[in-house]
Amino acid sequence: GNKDAEYVMSKGNKNGVLKFYENGHISYSTTYFNDLKNGQHSSFFYDDSNTLFLKVSGDYLNNEKNGSWNTIYLEEGKERVLSFENYTDGIKNGAFQQTQGDSLIVGNYLNDELSGDYKLYVDFSSMLLGGLLRTNISDLTLIAEGGYYKGVENGYWKFYDLTGTLRREGRYSNGLEIGEWKYYYAKRSGEKGDSIPYSNSLFLIENYNNGQRNGKSIRYSYIEEEKFPCSEIDVTKSTIDTCKRFIYHKVLETTFYKDNKLNGSFELRDSTNSVVAKGNYKNDLKDGEWLERFSDKDINNKTYFIYEKGNYINDNREGRWIQYFQEDKITKTFNYKNGELNGEYIDWNNLSNPQEKKQFDNGKLKELITYDSLGLNPKNKYEIYDEKYDSYKCRKTEYLDGGYAVQEYYLKKENEINHNWFVFTFALSTGKLSDGTQGYKDGEFKLYNSDNKPLVSGAYYKQDRIGLWTFYYYDQLVKIQSNFANDIQTDEKYLKLNGDLFSGEFTYINENEGIQQIRSVKDGLRNGKTVYIDLKTKKVVKKESYKNGELK
Repeated sequence: GNKDAEYVMSKGNKNGVLKFYENGHISYSTTYFNDLKNGQHSSFFYDDSNTLFLKVSGDYLNNEKNGSWNTIYLEEGKERVLSFENYTDGIKNGAFQQTQGDSLIVGNYLNDELSGDYKLYVDFSSMLLGGLLRTNISDLTLIAEGGYYKGVENGYWKFYDLTGTLRREGRYSNGLEIGEWKYYYAKRSGEKGDSIPYSNSLFLIENYNNGQRNGKSIRYSYIEEEKFPCSEIDVTKSTIDTCKRFIYHKVLETTFYKDNKLNGSFELRDSTNSVVAKGNYKNDLKDGEWLERFSDKDINNKTYFIYEKGNYINDNREGRWIQYFQEDKITKTFNYKNGELNGEYIDWNNLSNPQEKKQFDNGKLKELITYDSLGLNPKNKYEIYDEKYDSYKCRKTEYLDGGYAVQEYYLKKENEINHNWFVFTFALSTGKLSDGTQGYKDGEFKLYNSDNKPLVSGAYYKQDRIGLWTFYYYDQLVKIQSNFANDIQTDEKYLKLNGDLFSGEFTYINENEGIQQIRSVKDGLRNGKTVYIDLKTKKVVKKESYKNGELK
C-alpha cells in the first residue's frame, strides 16, 4: 500500500530525517539526533486537488524551536511568506509577522512577551472581495501602531479607520490609558466629492489615569444624524422615502471626571460662545444649581432659545425652577420633587402677572387657572380628580361678571394628560364642536353671585338637567326646589331661605321671553292665580289657576 513514514533508527533512537506521509504526499519532515528534534522541520498542506499550497518550516534545537519559523504560501510556483516568528530555546524572541483573518500584525517578542514596536494592518481588498490576505505592507491599510512592554500596551499609540485616517491617539502605561487622549472625526466628503469642514478634525480631548477618565475633558463639536424626506434633494423620490444627513454642531464643552464618572463643573457653549448648559456633576449625576437652554421655532420657522434655571439632587430636578427668554424677564416658575412637577406652576405674561396657574402632585396636573389678558382676574379654573387609566373627572369653574359657575365633567383619557394643551383639549372634548363621546357634563352644577352665595344648584348628565335643582331669589327671601328627569321639570316647591314652607306672592321674570309672572303660593305650592305680564306693554297676556301645585 501507501508509504506512511520513513526514518532511521540507531540503537533504538531516531537519528536523521523522519518523513511522515498522508494520501501519498509528504505531510511533515523532522530531523532527529538521539531521539530529539534537532535541525530542520517542515509541515506541508494540500488543497482539495492534492496540490501543495502551504508549508511551515523552521529549526529545532534539542526539541525546542529555534531561530526563524516561516509560514509560506505557494502560488503558481512562487513562494510568499505569510507569517514568521523567531525563537530562542522554544521561547519567542525577536521580530514576527502574523496573519489573522483580514489583518496582518507586525511586531516583536522578548522572552515570549510582546515587546517593542507593534503595527496592525488590514487588507481592504480581502475584506470586501475575499481571497488570501496580501502581505505587502504598501498594499495594506494601517489600523493601529504603538508599542508593548512585557506583553501589554505601553507608550504612544495611534488608531486609524479603514481609510487610513487617524481617529484617536494617546499613551498607554502597563496596558492602561494614561494622560491626554485625542479623538478625530472620520474623513468625509460632500455630495459633490468636496471636503466638509469637520472631516478628520479633532473633536475631543480626554485625560486618563490607570485606564479611567480623570481630570479635564474638552469637546469641540458634535455630529447629529438627521432624517429627512428624500424628495427634498431628489424630486423623483417619494415623500415617504427617508434619507439621512449629518449636522455638524461646533461647541465648547468642558467637563471633569474622577475615575470614569463625571465629577465637578460642567459647561457647554455653542459656536457663538453662548451658554447652552452649565452646572455641576457628582458621581455622574447632576447636582446643585444648573442652567439649561432649549430651542424651539416660531411661526416663521425661526429658532429661538428658552432658558431654565434651578437645582438638581441626584440627577432629579428639585425645588423652584424659573424659565426665561431674557434673564430679567421670567416667563415661568415651577416646582419639582424627585424630578416630577410638584406644587405651583405659573405662566407669566408680559406684565409679570399670571397668565396661567397650575398645581401638580407628583407629576400629575391637579388644577389649572386661566387669567384675563392683564393677568388680574381669573377666567376659568379646572380641577382634575378621580383619575383612572382611561378617564377622569374635571370640575370647571367659570368666572362671570357677577359671580361664577361650577360644573362637573366626565372626560375620556387616551394618553397622559398634557398640561400644555389641557385647555385646548378640554374645549375640543366638551365644546360645541364635540360629538359628546370624549367629554360631557356629568355631575353637580352651581351658580354663585359675587357675594359667594348660591343662585342655582343641581346636576347635569350631558345636556339634561337631572335630580333636584334649587333656585335662589334673595330679594324675595325665597328658594324654589324642583326635580328634573331628562331635562323635564316634574315638580316645584317654594321655600323660605331657612327651609320653611313659603306662602305669599312670588314674582318671576323671564328676561328671554320678556314676561313677568306673579305667582300665588301657599304652603310651598302654587295656589290661586299666576298672572303673566308683558314687560314692555305692562299688559296682562295670560292667567292660570293652580291648586296645591297643579294647574286647574
